[in-house]
This record gives sequence, C-alpha cells and structure tokens, in this order.
Amino acid sequence: NGVEAIDGLLSAGVAPEALGVCRIQSSQCESQDYSGLLANLDHDMMLHLALGHECRVYDFGSRGATWVADDGSAEPLYVPRAIWWGLEWWRYALNDIWRLPAQRTPILRGVNV
Repeated sequence: NGVEAIDGLLSAGVAPEALGVCRIQSSQCESQDYSGLLANLDHDMMLHLALGHECRVYDFGSRGATWVADDGSAEPLYVPRAIWWGLEWWRYALNDIWRLPAQRTPILRGVNV
C-alpha cells in the first residue's frame, strides 16, 4: 500500500508533510467502475490532481505494462493500469466536474481520448 516507502522517501529528503498515500485499484480501471474510482479517491489527492499540482506516484504492486511516450514510441516501462489510466481519468473527471479553467486534453497510451 506504499507505507513501506516512507522511511526511504524521508531518507531521500522528501518532507513528511509532502507525503500522502492512496490506493488506485486497477480492477476498477479494467471494469470501468467510474463511480468506484471516484469514491476511493483520497480528498487530498483529488484536490492536487484537479489543481494540476505535481504528484509523484510510487507504485508497489505493478505488473507488466507498456508506456507509450508523447512521440508514439513504446517502451516496456511496466507502468500499471492504475497509473496510466486511473490517474489520467481522475484528472479528466475532476476538471470536468469542477469546470476548472486549466484543462488539457486527456491522453491514454499516447492517444487523445
């Protein structure tokens, strides 16, 4: 769940107040359970994503996947669906729901969706 990374992040100089933990279930992404994804979104994470703040994600349960870069090239970087699909969908949904002014086009696997 990520708690095991706290000591290492603090040792690397990350401030304790900058840490947060949330769980993104890839099974909810795969089944397109949109209401479940929003219901499980941590409130602080929701606000940071919607405002476009930098959110660094350290995943401790990933399985193999391929990341597609902006130029269309694909590399086996093993980014889980919860990251490339879940985070991007949260950002898109929150921008749409809250009608925030700074919206960008949602991109999944390098494709404008």
